Amino acid sequence: MGRSYKAYIKMNIKHNKQITEGGWDSTVTQGTVIHPSTVKLVLSHVEHFTQGLNQWLEQQDLPAIQVGHPTGSSAYYRVDPDDKVYGDVDLQMIAEPVDGTPSQFAAYYNRLVDQYIKQVRPVSVHYEDKPAAGHVIFKLGPDTYVQVDMIWTTPHLSNWMRYRMTPENNIKGLIYGNLYSSLGEIMGLAIQHSGVQMKVKDGKPINYQRGRKEDRIDTLTTDISRFAYDLLLALYERSGQQGKPNVSKRLVAHPGLNTDNIRILDLVQAIRGLAESFELNDMYGQGVLAGFVDSDDFIEKFLSHYAGKAQAAADATKFDKAATPEARARAKETKEKIARGLDLVDQMFKS
Repeated sequence: MGRSYKAYIKMNIKHNKQITEGGWDSTVTQGTVIHPSTVKLVLSHVEHFTQGLNQWLEQQDLPAIQVGHPTGSSAYYRVDPDDKVYGDVDLQMIAEPVDGTPSQFAAYYNRLVDQYIKQVRPVSVHYEDKPAAGHVIFKLGPDTYVQVDMIWTTPHLSNWMRYRMTPENNIKGLIYGNLYSSLGEIMGLAIQHSGVQMKVKDGKPINYQRGRKEDRIDTLTTDISRFAYDLLLALYERSGQQGKPNVSKRLVAHPGLNTDNIRILDLVQAIRGLAESFELNDMYGQGVLAGFVDSDDFIEKFLSHYAGKAQAAADATKFDKAATPEARARAKETKEKIARGLDLVDQMFKS
């Protein structure tokens, strides 16, 4: 290659920003109401934009990227009614892997996109004389702007990430996504954009979020359709027990996400089945399950952690940026959806 990935990564790290929900970084987008037809229009703009970007990347002797699938609520733009309103457009972008962490990977490609926008100035992009940092604003017409949050993934992880970030229709994305993240966090694992992962130091798992420098990161599974079942197998193997684990009937019926019909209830059942299976194999009190007594304790601590994350999201200061009546209405609706979603999940676990 004409240019080194590592050189770009070093340059990109300082430009990396935490991903925030779309449509709140610039007031220019807050007057636009996003309907299914809007998503279709912006996707055509992104396809055209990506064609130009790939031509530019080829000139740099760098590999092309692909436009993946919309995630979040707008993933259902083909089947939703015409008057459906979305809060933002999250779009999967598929690119070749580079050395470094997932955030460095995203920063690398966000920086390339920013360089392309700055040098070429595509007419479809609203330029604010600052890096977009993965939040590219497209101009669809007079006074019509839509922010597209580019979610970077590799070909290997594209299926996992697509469904990890696509909630049940009409359910707030964080209500869905926090089921995965909370499950991982209470065990010191990560269930984010790269599958189910564990940090290992001196042959033992350490807390993924707070652990000191690890020797390695083990990926336990990237199959979202059976991630809970695979997690049981991986932890059982690491427990030193012989033979095959006992698996609860609930986990057999709900090993992960049914990608043909995405439902929160299936995830709730998978988590409950996993908790039951840990108890059937006497796995509590050791390893990543050292902080739990039994399945009831596991579910109780999961729900407490989950509720805390939901409340923190509802209290997010980004809603203070709402500067138009439309934006304030969306902020109010978002908070209400979070509250309803939290109640829904709580009822599912306790039914």
